[in-house]
Amino acid sequence: MTDLFSVMGTILASILLGMLAGVTPGLHPNLAASILPSMIQEPSIVLCILVTMSAVHVVVDIIPNVLLGAPDAEHVMNILPCHKMAEQGRSLDAIRISILGTLAGVIGSCILLPLVFIILPLANSMIYPYLAYILLILTLVFILAEKTWTRKVWAILVFLLSGLLGTITLDHMQEPLLPLFSGLFALPGLLLSIRAKKIIEKKQLQTTTNFTKLEPISTTLSWVGSIFSCAAITLLPSITPAQSLFFVKPLARTTTQYIFLVSSIAGAEIIFSSVSAATLHKARNGVIATLAEHVTLNTNTVVLIAALVLVVTSITTFLTLRLARELIPRMKNIQTRWAAGIVIVIIFFATLFTSGMQGIATLAVATALGLIPQSTGIARTHVMGVLMVPTLIRLFS
Repeated sequence: MTDLFSVMGTILASILLGMLAGVTPGLHPNLAASILPSMIQEPSIVLCILVTMSAVHVVVDIIPNVLLGAPDAEHVMNILPCHKMAEQGRSLDAIRISILGTLAGVIGSCILLPLVFIILPLANSMIYPYLAYILLILTLVFILAEKTWTRKVWAILVFLLSGLLGTITLDHMQEPLLPLFSGLFALPGLLLSIRAKKIIEKKQLQTTTNFTKLEPISTTLSWVGSIFSCAAITLLPSITPAQSLFFVKPLARTTTQYIFLVSSIAGAEIIFSSVSAATLHKARNGVIATLAEHVTLNTNTVVLIAALVLVVTSITTFLTLRLARELIPRMKNIQTRWAAGIVIVIIFFATLFTSGMQGIATLAVATALGLIPQSTGIARTHVMGVLMVPTLIRLFS
């Protein structure tokens, strides 16, 4: 009974910590994953804390995405649609739709879990000899999808430069993911917020929701497509959930369905990543990679992780909507440049703490690269060359 209360207390505390991290851009569960194992020796407690914080973070992270324009890698494709809805006075709707999409993604991944356990090892054995060529073809597809030759050239440049950065840093510095992803995704949006000197206006701060915005049939198709898409990319190292959106976004006919689709993929990712770690011994997620070092990931563990994510996400769905309703009215007339500046300082010191001056240098270079897509209009996913180029080098060598 004592152990049960201890676990429940740990989960509740982790939910609160995850919500705090979620509303603060730059504070990612990967940071906790890099510190926690050295502080807590009990593997089951480490699992509870990290899985809970990761599940909570995916849900709550939409709030700074909508209000500050500071996404992480999971929600980067949501930023423009969310801002569009906020400018229409529908900020709370954008948050609600994203939250429901995340919960739907978790539910869908739990439903598909037994099938993925069976098919994933078989499919991996079939495609592994051709994996390098598949990744190379996908890279070309992403680049050629740009509409003009100028954008294609910029896409190639960003892909290669980010790949060079990843090759230099990933295996040669401590905790490289925080400065890399903060620089590539979060800081560019924050810096542009400072430059724009925007003020969050009252019209953006919707305080009531409209529950009739999602059309059932097409939204269900988007949901199913997102789950299968996220399951499929577990076979492809360095391909992120945001990149998998390329193949299923035609299913989203409206802005709200698009947000729902992106969030569903983000919600399914942590569960499918745990399946990949258990069956293929390949962790696609920093938190899952840390868990694999301290916990034996097998069928029972993955089922436990899925159940924990489902319960935590369900609880956090209601807490986050309540938090958004309380927080949004208090954001009236707040200058985003000051809020963005505070977040940048947090990211700076978090990077300095985990990665030292080498991390600060990496953060600066990654930020410079992350600004290019915003200034040239190319897709932000090209910066994922930071993972794809090192992976291609390893597969072809």
